[in-house]
Amino acid sequence: MQQFRFFLTEAWEYLWRGRGTSLASIVALSAVLFLFALVLLVTHNVVAWSGQLSAREGITVFLADGVSDLRARELQELFAGFGEVGEVRFVSREEALLSLEQDLGGLSVNDALGENPLPNTLVVSLTSAAAAQPGATQRLAAEMLNYDDVEDAVFGDEWIDALDQGLRRLRVANLAVGFLSALAVGLVLFTTLKLVFLGRRETIRILKVVGATNRFIRSPFLVLGALQCLLSGGLALLLLFGARAALSSWLPGFAYLPPSQIALFLLGSVVFGLIAALLAIEPALHGVEQDRQEVVR
Repeated sequence: MQQFRFFLTEAWEYLWRGRGTSLASIVALSAVLFLFALVLLVTHNVVAWSGQLSAREGITVFLADGVSDLRARELQELFAGFGEVGEVRFVSREEALLSLEQDLGGLSVNDALGENPLPNTLVVSLTSAAAAQPGATQRLAAEMLNYDDVEDAVFGDEWIDALDQGLRRLRVANLAVGFLSALAVGLVLFTTLKLVFLGRRETIRILKVVGATNRFIRSPFLVLGALQCLLSGGLALLLLFGARAALSSWLPGFAYLPPSQIALFLLGSVVFGLIAALLAIEPALHGVEQDRQEVVR
C-alpha cells in the first residue's frame, strides 16, 4: 500500500509538471469517451424500451365501442379457453389511458384531446409452445376477429422481428464504436506518455544505472495512464449527464446509465489507460536499457 502511494504521488507529479500536455490529453480523452458513453446511453434506453415492448408481444384484441363489461368478461373467458392461449387480461379504457400517459412521461392525453380515445381491450398471451409455432399468432388473431364485438386484433410479430434485427445492429455498432474508442484512447495516451517519458529520460537512465528495476520505473507511468483515463471517464460521464438532461426534454423517460454500467465504464477506462501506458512505456524502457548497456561497456 505504501509503495502504491509512492507511485500515485509520482504519477500526480508527472501529471502536474506537464499540466499543459496533460490537460490537452484529458480533454481529448474525455471527448472520445463521451462519444462512447453516449452510444452506451442510447443503447441502454433502447434495450429498456424494447424489453417493455417485447413484454407486450402477443395479441391485443380491441373491443367495439359500447361493449359492456359483462360481454368483455365473457370474451375474456372464451379466449382463455383456447389451447394456444396462456393468459387473457382485460384492460379497461381507463387503465389503457393511464398506461399511455405514463409512457408519455405524464402527458395528459385526456386534456389534450378532450376525451379518452382508447377502447376496452383484451391482451392475449400465447403459451410458449404456441408462440414458437410459425403462423400461430396470425391464425389465432384471424379466429378472434370472427367474434361479435371484436373490432380488431393486432399482433406484433413483424415489428418484434424488426426490433430484434435493430438491436443486433445496435450491438454491432457498440462493438465498432468501442473498438474505435479504444484505438483513439490508446493513440492519445501513447503520445502523451511518450512525451512524459522522454522528459524524464535522463532521470530514468540514472535510476537504471543505480539498479532500479523495470517494474519500479514502469509503475508510475502505468498509474499515470490509469489516472488520466479515470479523470477523463469521470468528465465524460458529467457531460453525458448534461446530454441526458437535454434529451429527456424531448424524450420523456430517457434514463441515465445505471450504477453498474457507470462502474464498468470507469473500470474499462482505467484498463484502457493501463494497456495504453504499457504499450507506450515498454519500447522506451527497452531503449533506455540498451543505452545503459552501452554506457556500462
